Amino acid sequence: MSHPKPNPRIKALLFDIGGVCVVSPFQAIRDYEITNNIPRNWVNFAISRSGTQGAWQRLERGEIQLTEDQFFHPFQTDLHNERVWDEYWDVYIRKLELKPGSTSALPRRTTMHPPEMDTTALFWSMMAVARDPDPIMYPTLRYLRAEYPSLILAALSNTVPFPPEHPYSHPTSLDRDPRSWFDVFVSSSEVGLRKPSKDIYELAVRRLGAFVSEKGAEAIRPQEIVFLDDIGENCKMGTEVGLQVIKVELGRTEDAVGELGRRVFGVEDLVARVKAWGNTGSTSRL
Repeated sequence: MSHPKPNPRIKALLFDIGGVCVVSPFQAIRDYEITNNIPRNWVNFAISRSGTQGAWQRLERGEIQLTEDQFFHPFQTDLHNERVWDEYWDVYIRKLELKPGSTSALPRRTTMHPPEMDTTALFWSMMAVARDPDPIMYPTLRYLRAEYPSLILAALSNTVPFPPEHPYSHPTSLDRDPRSWFDVFVSSSEVGLRKPSKDIYELAVRRLGAFVSEKGAEAIRPQEIVFLDDIGENCKMGTEVGLQVIKVELGRTEDAVGELGRRVFGVEDLVARVKAWGNTGSTSRL
């Protein structure tokens, strides 16, 4: 099978990691909520409402360490905030109730207090799930690296800084080491910024510019970058800074790869092409 030429107006692909290139930690959250009878989306709501100084946000900016006193205790507090629990029901669920046809599947409030959770177990289940490469996107990255070496592959990810002695700090294989998959890797915990802050997007564009400059190529502009992310706020900011954005829905990376094929190569069958390429015995790694 011949390989289609990429759109010359697209110079780089910029990927989020969790939920795009590896299995989404949101899946672990969803599973935890179902298993423990916790109202749908409470965990994500509580994390987002903890604000810029929430434990999760500070961890991803590298401001605190992954210890009991610096992270796990404050994270437990954030997820048991009674004011946010009231807001979840009074604002979030109420808003959903106003949508036609949605009320039958909505949770009902049965307690005045947030549900008890083992937030340490929740956190590590999220990290464990996110160790696995996405079964659609990872082969696509391998295909792009092997067949389109001039196309820049980059990552912009909100990351967790594991302790140096932790096994997750030392991947044992290439398919467990997302950094090895990309030409440029911008990690929130290393640069002290996190999505959706505009500053980290602008930093990513500058680093891509520095990378192409080292190769002797022309400067890269935001509109020449396709950005894939699974969080709406992150996609919105990507659009604001001028990137071409593809929203990756939970569990639907195949759809995102299909859209990538249309945007970059003008084809409808990129998923099939990647599968056929893999079936030919192509074993090149990123």
